[in-house]
Order: sequence, then structure tokens, then C-alpha cells
Amino acid sequence: MVEMVTHKKIVKSIIRCISLCIVALFIMSIAINRNVITIYADDDKSYVTDNADILQSDEIEKLEKMCAKASQNCKTDIFIITLTDNLTEFELDTYLRNMMSTDGFGYNDTYLTDAPDAIGFAIDMTSRKYRISSSGNSMSDISQSVMDNMVSGVQEYLSDGDYYTACVKFINSVQRNMNTSIIYKLTRNLTTKLFISIGVATAAVVIMMFNAKSKVTVDSTTYTKDHRFNVNARQDIFVNTTVVTHHIDRSDHSSSSDGGGGGSSGGGNSGGGGGSF
Repeated sequence: MVEMVTHKKIVKSIIRCISLCIVALFIMSIAINRNVITIYADDDKSYVTDNADILQSDEIEKLEKMCAKASQNCKTDIFIITLTDNLTEFELDTYLRNMMSTDGFGYNDTYLTDAPDAIGFAIDMTSRKYRISSSGNSMSDISQSVMDNMVSGVQEYLSDGDYYTACVKFINSVQRNMNTSIIYKLTRNLTTKLFISIGVATAAVVIMMFNAKSKVTVDSTTYTKDHRFNVNARQDIFVNTTVVTHHIDRSDHSSSSDGGGGGSSGGGNSGGGGGSF
């Protein structure tokens, strides 16, 4: 009886903790959505330049806010430019790096150095080329394999003519790999983390309840009920085992062939990547 009461108290305590966690996470998410969205890295800096006129005015405004917030969280300037200059991918890389030094793209005045903390995304609508170029901390924090994934991620939307989503994909990819904000790390995939926590806690409660029910209390009267003594015994005895072996001839007349494939995605080098769309 005492054990049952104890287990009930434990279950109630666990349920109470889960409820408090859910409420805390909900309040935190509301507070973040209200406050973080108004953070800007530099109000005087234009992070989006649409020379190709492929974005709507409201889309540019949204991208500006996203770039400003992500730039502060990542401690690196994140900027986007669209062109109609018929540039090659190599020329786009040079163009972006010139923007870092001449247009002041380099977080915390690092544009004055040889390695400004910045990452840019350029789209040329005439040559149908695009390029992502990184410098400073973005080059060191984003590996080439991650950069290749970013490149292939935006290419899908560029090929479909969804330029706004391609830009959003670029910003989110940078933020996912570079964001230094503790709030962002705590709330990233918040829903998934919440369900996992609830699942683990629920499983713990079920296991505890199952163990409580499966426990058997043994006392001095268990085997002497009604003044009778009755003990049953069971014993398994291993007798022997038999192993049968067969010799199987192996034929060496096997062949193999290798195949290859190709792709149309753009290639990359250290500090960037790009391609055609």
C-alpha cells in the first residue's frame, strides 16, 4: 500500500513537471516572436539590392529584415544582389567580394580588413548564373560540404523562378549553420523538442507504473498458506547438440560493372559555390 502511494506521488510530480515545461516553452516562444523580430544589425545598411527587378517590394522589405536579424545573430553581414550584367560565376564571386570592401559589408567594421565577416548571394538573370561567396568567419564556420548543400538548396527554387524563396533559403541556411544566439539555439525545432520531451516523460511514467504492478511482495505466509507447504521445481538439462557441415564449391565466374552519372548543379571552391539555373 505504501509503495502504491509513493508511485502515485511520483507520477503526479512528473506530470506536473511536464505541464510546467509546456507552459514555459509556450511563453518563451511568444516572447521571442514579439521581441526578436525587431532586432536589426545596421539600420543604415541595405542588405538587398534588386537590380534585376525580380522581387516584389514587400518581398524586398521582408528579406531586408531577415538579413538584418540574421546578420546580428550570426555576427556576419548577410546580403543579396540581383544583376543583369551577364557575368560568369567567377565574375560574380569577384563582384561580391568587391561589395564587401567597397559597400561596407563586413560585420562590426571588418570590411576594412582583408577578410571581412560577410557572406553574399548574387543572381545574374542574363547569364543565368548564381554565386554564394563567403569571407572571414563565414568561410571558417561553413565547411565546403555545407556550402555545396546551400548551393543545391537554392538552385531548385531558382530553376523554378521562385527567386524570393531561393533568397529565404539562403538566409535560413546561413543562420542554421552560423547563428550564435542562445535564444535561437534553444528555440530551434521547438515543436520537435517539445514532443520528444513529452514522449520520453510519458514512457518513463508507463515503465514506472508497469514495474509497480509487476512487483510481488513475499512474506512468511506466502508458502505456508492454509498450513500447507507446496513448492514446485523445474529443471532443464542439456543433453547434447549435433552439427552437420556441407562443403559448398564456390564458382569464381562472377563479374561486376560500375556505372557513372552526371549532374547539372554548379561546382564550388573554397569560400563559396554556385552554378547555373
